[in-house]
Amino acid sequence: MSKRRSKESLAGKTARASVVVLFAQGGGLVLQLLSIVLLSRVLEPTDFGLFAMCVVVIGASEIFQNLGLSSATVQVNEISRQQQSNLFWVNVCMGGVLFCILFFFSSTIAILFNEVKLTRMLQVASPVIPLSAIAAQHAANLKREVKVGKLALIELISSTLSLLVALVSGLMGSGYWALIYGILARTLSRTLMLTYSSGFKPQLPCLKTDMQKMFVFGKDVTLYNILEYIHRNVDNYLIARFLGAGSLALYSRAYSLITVALRACKSVSFGVFFPILSRLKNSTEEYNQYYSNMARAVCVVAGLISALTFSMSEEIVSLALGDGWEAVSPILQLFSIVLFFQIIDLNRNVVLLSLGEGKRYARCGGLQALLSAIGIGCGLPWGILGVSLGYTLANALSFIVLFAWCMRGTPIHFGLTMRALALPSLVGVASSYTAIKVHSEFLKTETTIGSLIVKTLIITGIFLLLVLLHPAYRREVNSIMRNIQNRRNSL
Repeated sequence: MSKRRSKESLAGKTARASVVVLFAQGGGLVLQLLSIVLLSRVLEPTDFGLFAMCVVVIGASEIFQNLGLSSATVQVNEISRQQQSNLFWVNVCMGGVLFCILFFFSSTIAILFNEVKLTRMLQVASPVIPLSAIAAQHAANLKREVKVGKLALIELISSTLSLLVALVSGLMGSGYWALIYGILARTLSRTLMLTYSSGFKPQLPCLKTDMQKMFVFGKDVTLYNILEYIHRNVDNYLIARFLGAGSLALYSRAYSLITVALRACKSVSFGVFFPILSRLKNSTEEYNQYYSNMARAVCVVAGLISALTFSMSEEIVSLALGDGWEAVSPILQLFSIVLFFQIIDLNRNVVLLSLGEGKRYARCGGLQALLSAIGIGCGLPWGILGVSLGYTLANALSFIVLFAWCMRGTPIHFGLTMRALALPSLVGVASSYTAIKVHSEFLKTETTIGSLIVKTLIITGIFLLLVLLHPAYRREVNSIMRNIQNRRNSL
């Protein structure tokens, strides 16, 4: 009885935390769209180009900011206050070093980008790095305790403040500085709120405290982050180098559209599933059961999102990008398949991190980057569609190969994930075909919004039938509903 109650409690905790994260991501998406719509009307396109250069440099710096120690905080079974304090001071010191490098070498970086204005921009934006370093351990402690509500609220408030500061500054004629002020406002407010709400007060550092295991794990996570950064940017470089800026614009716009959904799924995986799996890693039976439930849920979500994206690519491009971007639609359809595999790939990442398999995690990042580069390179002779197809095939191949290899020696069998994704993938293909066919032959609408509604209702209806009719999914829904009912009765 106690084990059953524990499982139901865990299912309810997962459901509540996932809903909170998804609502927060929905709010973040609204803010992101508002930012695009409002700021694009008060700033020049060149302002966004300059800011993008700045973000690339800061993004590269953030890879080394906490040396993967935030993941180490969440992953370990037990962590003392002194260990947390040591990690805090390591983050602060690393942030200080990176701040100095960025500030004093900003002119050199500006030369590499062939943009003189970047020097002063990087110097003004450089405090973002030490401020983020101060916040890192506070955020990691909240993640460890699965306090996603606090984290979500902080992210929403800081993002809202960032938008307001950037918008007011832009209206006052600050130009590209408005975007710099916005990111500074977001980072400062986020750091202050995390410091206040986490309840963590760092002690003075102690060199006698054992930190070796965390540093080794953090090193492997950092290596993965470097390889992941290369994986995410090698396509942009190759396209810009061999196909030109026009092709890169089409490719980057299509990829930016799928990252919205990917970011939301990643927040749930690393904000909810990762800390819970880390707590269960010493109980193989509970770990397997939780992963099985998680894998089924993730595969259904991946299938649903991919089916919607594939079938509504033209409508999404029309609404999000406007006229003149029609060539993005076939690329987005290919990327809907990429999205499917990348969402499910999150399962692999949280399993490896929760089990402390840092070295294997880093090797997976390297192999994934290599396969992506090969796929993109093979597609270059056929233009941007060839590159997109090559990248899609590389993601499918890397998913199968790396998942099979990475799960060896872990409590999770590769076949478990393949069984979990088989039905949602088939339903995704069938629902996409049905939606496109029914809309074109029976329920064709004149407006883009009408088309979106028709296709969404068809695809979600088919997936809802899957959840209600399949025994495993139905048990999960019943478990969550029982937990919600018990919670109401206890109030």
